[in-house]
Amino acid sequence: MQGLNELNPYRKRIIVVLGMHRSGTSMVTCGLNALGVALGDRLNPPAAGDNDKGFFEDLDVLELNIQMLQTLKIDWHYLTPVESIDIDILNNHGFFSKAVELLRYKTADFPVWGFKDPRVAKLIPFWNRVFAHCGFDVGYVLAIRNPLSVVKSLLKRDKFNPEKSYLLWLGHVLSSLLHSKNYRRTLIDFDSFIQYPQKNLEQISSRLDLSINPHIVKEYLNDFLDESLRHSVFSVNDLAIDQACPPLVRELYASLLEVSCDNSRMDVSNFHINISQRLNEFDRLKSTLRWMDDLWNEASALNLVIEERNTQIENLNHTVTESNTQIENLNHTVTERNTQIENLNHTVTELKHTHHQQLLEICQTLDQKTVEQRSQLAEFEQAYKIQLEANQRELHDLVSQMKEVQIANEKVANQLCSRLDDMHSTNFWRWSAPFRSFAEFLGKKKLLI
Repeated sequence: MQGLNELNPYRKRIIVVLGMHRSGTSMVTCGLNALGVALGDRLNPPAAGDNDKGFFEDLDVLELNIQMLQTLKIDWHYLTPVESIDIDILNNHGFFSKAVELLRYKTADFPVWGFKDPRVAKLIPFWNRVFAHCGFDVGYVLAIRNPLSVVKSLLKRDKFNPEKSYLLWLGHVLSSLLHSKNYRRTLIDFDSFIQYPQKNLEQISSRLDLSINPHIVKEYLNDFLDESLRHSVFSVNDLAIDQACPPLVRELYASLLEVSCDNSRMDVSNFHINISQRLNEFDRLKSTLRWMDDLWNEASALNLVIEERNTQIENLNHTVTESNTQIENLNHTVTERNTQIENLNHTVTELKHTHHQQLLEICQTLDQKTVEQRSQLAEFEQAYKIQLEANQRELHDLVSQMKEVQIANEKVANQLCSRLDDMHSTNFWRWSAPFRSFAEFLGKKKLLI
């Protein structure tokens, strides 16, 4: 660290953990607590299956980094490096003042504050300008991990192909090395940290002039660190047999692995020359990296279309399945209805047959009764005719008798009239007239009484 000024006790300090994704930056950042580095209380929570023990990323810094990458129309996994023109775009969009305000707020209550976000490795030129503007003393912890372990982890989590992941590792590591060279820094290897955590914490403390808290170190070693943080272990030789690994990646990791064991090697000119050569080689790949990003965008767009089509197909298949189920249900219902219709038709046929038989029986009964009634009627008519003839004869006899009686009565009447006339002409009738009058008078008076 030759050429660096002594720490100013009146200036705020910031410790930044740099490194490629899946390289143990969360593990190292958590360890900074034991070195007196505050992380704040707005940290990205753990994610099961991704980072079970926590990311230890400040949520506000994380959100700001995401917004800046979105403004540049890139993402954390883009291979093309961020350049000066990109930093100017961010400044023009007001991100510089936002970052200054955010860091002043975060460091207000802490003499030493730290943060990590693997995206900072891409945006480190921007952040270095912010640190300089705020007058912070900055220290960097560079976390590296065997590229093959990173490749396997990204393949599992993000489905990245190995070629892309190797180049991502290379870009993040070279950017971290380039833009931290004028600051206090230390380089930590993931596998070495897991195996010798106390030694690595002491190295960070020594290189960045931080004080170790033995009590917190003990808690960190006992409660946080364990082998579950490491899912794979590979050597430099394993990189040599992986055809997807570029020689530049393998050579750089081998060199940095030696430096992680003796950080003083970062301070010698040969190391800077070596890194400059690697940077020049990587810089020559810019057009290829940009082309790969374009291909990735096209592939992502196509994958999105495929996912949409697959979703549509799934929805259609679901609809077809539902329709088939409905058709089956309808067919079942139709079958039930047909069975009911057949049963009803059978019942109707039976009823028709029964009714026909009953109708035949009724008709036969009616015919029989009709014949009987006709016979009875004929007999009645015959009896009536005979009775009528008898009555007519009897009437004729009565009429004849009445005529004879009438003649006899007329004859008697004539005789009575003749005798009455004879009586009226007698002297007796004339002599008895006064007596008849007196008798009539008495009769009338009797009536009055």
